[in-house]
Amino acid sequence: MFIAVSRTIIAILVTAYPVWATSGYIAGYESETDVDTYLDRDLIQKEFEMIMENETCAALDAGNSYWLDNTSSNSMGGYYRSLPTWGQFFPQGISNEWNELIKYYKDDDYQVLWVKKALNRKRTTYNSRGNADWGEGFGPEFSEGKNLEGNDGQCVGYEESVKKATAYTFTYIESVQLMEKAIDKVNDEGCIYNNDTCPDALEAWDASVAIFTGSLEGTDGNNCVGGCYGYSLYALGDIMCPLFRTCGPNGNSFDKDLVSDVNEFLMQVYAAGRIATKSGDLILMRRYQRYIGAKMITPFVQGVLLHAYRLSDEGGVGTYSDYDKEVAMAATYAMTATAKLWAVSKKGAKKVEDQLQIGIGVAGTAAINYIDIKLAFECNYRYLGLSCQEVGSVYDGGTSILPGGGLWCNDVQNGSAKDFDCRKPQKERRRLCKSYTGKAGINKRDKTSYFFI
Repeated sequence: MFIAVSRTIIAILVTAYPVWATSGYIAGYESETDVDTYLDRDLIQKEFEMIMENETCAALDAGNSYWLDNTSSNSMGGYYRSLPTWGQFFPQGISNEWNELIKYYKDDDYQVLWVKKALNRKRTTYNSRGNADWGEGFGPEFSEGKNLEGNDGQCVGYEESVKKATAYTFTYIESVQLMEKAIDKVNDEGCIYNNDTCPDALEAWDASVAIFTGSLEGTDGNNCVGGCYGYSLYALGDIMCPLFRTCGPNGNSFDKDLVSDVNEFLMQVYAAGRIATKSGDLILMRRYQRYIGAKMITPFVQGVLLHAYRLSDEGGVGTYSDYDKEVAMAATYAMTATAKLWAVSKKGAKKVEDQLQIGIGVAGTAAINYIDIKLAFECNYRYLGLSCQEVGSVYDGGTSILPGGGLWCNDVQNGSAKDFDCRKPQKERRRLCKSYTGKAGINKRDKTSYFFI
């Protein structure tokens, strides 16, 4: 039976529930437990990025020293290498969301290896897919910087690969795993409706929100005029929305001071999940975890599309970029987005891999096939839990859609929908998507029923 996700219904549900004592607001979300330790983790990311800010190779080496620091699992590189904080030891659960990434790379520490190899200008050694070769892509040590733009530092490609991974991929994994911790705690400890019997579960759910948003987003999560962002995954949604016209509650604005549409939705579902946690409702918690895990992928896909467009000739023959920075950003956003795509379609994921892998794919050496990448994702939106409307069109930094493949797809034709209420794609669209769909990497993951447990 289909159960529609209505933002209005979720909002009513949240306000109708009896209000418990609160400990503060996180980007508009009412946290009831003290999760300041989790909230401040974004300050570690800020410090890490500041060290590598000038993009020089000396800065990259300083970043590597920070990464290798073993002082504590609560600071510097020790923090990153400790993630996720739930799911690494039996009997802690592994969420479906994280499991899809593990299965793609055949490595439960793949994100750590990515950063380690980028910092050392080496090649990853995953046993299956998703490898990157920074030495080949951007030059080995002492010969760094193949294609630089303007004031780009010599090691910009390596540093972007590191920063985007730790800020966004690490955050994604930790966020979904903290929701899994909340589910485990409810299951193990037995929460009772409206009774304070499961504080550990509620703290874990609140902590997931804290990691996703970070302290720099403040209590309301709003942006300043002209845009000012934090250092966590919430920030990525707000960074991307002016470039895809998906800002504001209706997802149709360029205004940088507005929160992205996807972040508005995520915070509402998080709030509904908090109620389900307090109620001990495992089915609803799991459902909301799937909704959140799916929608969090939106800015990753936007990042892939934005930078893949720049690496292509969609704007005209010979207009493609081969800059290290563009290659690094496209590939690092794809590190998460392609793994999620693989879970629903091996064929779609292969199209992206062939184009964007650092030092292995086409990017950086010639114009990539942007339409292949665009269709690989669009044709699978319905299984990813995304929609044409949410991802939007690629704009030029102003109010004009980029020529060629910049325009978004049509959800009716594509069989996708914001509220997961997916219909079958229209015949012509099915024919077009045939080369990009099928052969799910995870059994039965290419079913829209996945979201309706």
